[in-house]
Amino acid sequence: MPLPNEHSCRLRDPGDFQPDSFRRMEREHEGKRYDAIAGRLKGETSLTEQAYRYPKKTWPAREACAHCRDHDGDCEPAREEEGQGAAFAALGTALPGRPVQSHIAGVMRAALETPWAILPSTLAVIMEIASRHAAGEHLTPEEVAARTRGGPGRPGRIEGDIAVLPLTGVIVPRANLMAEVSGATSAERFGAAFRQLMADPQIGAVVIDVDSPGGAVQGVEELSSLIYDARGTKPIFATANHLAASAAYWIASAADEFIVTPSAEVGGIGVFAAHEDLSAAMEKLGVKTTYVSAGRYKTEANPHEALSGEARAAIQTRVDDYYGLFVRAVARNRGVNAAQVQEGYGQGRVVGARRALQLGMADRLETLDETLKRLTKRTKSTNARSAAAETDFRRRRMRADQSPAGLDRP
Repeated sequence: MPLPNEHSCRLRDPGDFQPDSFRRMEREHEGKRYDAIAGRLKGETSLTEQAYRYPKKTWPAREACAHCRDHDGDCEPAREEEGQGAAFAALGTALPGRPVQSHIAGVMRAALETPWAILPSTLAVIMEIASRHAAGEHLTPEEVAARTRGGPGRPGRIEGDIAVLPLTGVIVPRANLMAEVSGATSAERFGAAFRQLMADPQIGAVVIDVDSPGGAVQGVEELSSLIYDARGTKPIFATANHLAASAAYWIASAADEFIVTPSAEVGGIGVFAAHEDLSAAMEKLGVKTTYVSAGRYKTEANPHEALSGEARAAIQTRVDDYYGLFVRAVARNRGVNAAQVQEGYGQGRVVGARRALQLGMADRLETLDETLKRLTKRTKSTNARSAAAETDFRRRRMRADQSPAGLDRP
């Protein structure tokens, strides 16, 4: 299935290939770049080209199709943004004569409607990746990781008695395919690793190395509470290196000390969900879906009709509930009241490092290497428990400055 920005050349039926074996590789012809989609045929171990993709900006449809025919392929020019092609794309289906990827479309819609604490631009990238998968294009793990700030480049490590624990990529509740191939972080696995480090008598301090745009809300407050409740056991530091947005900030702010690198961005305190109304697209296709259900609200917010006011209010309630949980958690973690978080912590925007310090969203400006050097010097002269008492800034501020009303639900 061609995308709006690419012409497509189909060389072989994707059904002839082993599932999840596809790779996208760059090629060049007469000075112009194009991509080859290759995979392993069933029963074989070597790669075979399945399709070509030609960027619309540099490949006129005529030239792309001529190159495709030279390789005995079936050419389809890039689809137009409007009309029937857009209708099929919105439905997550293939063009006539191609298999329908309805299960992937359903997953995409479910993902949209789930409340997220993530940068909206990152969720759009996730939806794009799913759309490409529905179209038969399987990105490599490296390509997925590059688009979502994931990847294997942040391994956990031990330096002396200091453990560095990475929190990178999109945050998901449990380990899944996305976490495995894209460098995303499973909140469940991260929590298990954190508990292990806190229980290890050979570890004197934990530094959470954060570079994440946020993620799904499920499991985030449990993880944030786990870190917060561990204060006083041994020093816990979190470094925004270089992004701690939304769910990542929710988690990282629970450390004893939250540090920002000079070019870091932090914040993004907010929650959102989305609903896709595909009824107009389906009408263009001459398709009408009728639901037969039991339970008053069982089919509300379905994608085949406009979102009703009642359904919108229900989704808004879910978003508000998670946002309230987010705000109260950050207020607890930072030792301020909920109003300060709502009104003075960026109001959903990410802010730069120095601005974060001015707003009280972070404690210190330094690189991760500088933090490790500082902690190494300190741990030579003090034990873990006294260092924990020294660095527990948030808990001391809570006792001194905050009234119980400060944690009221926003």
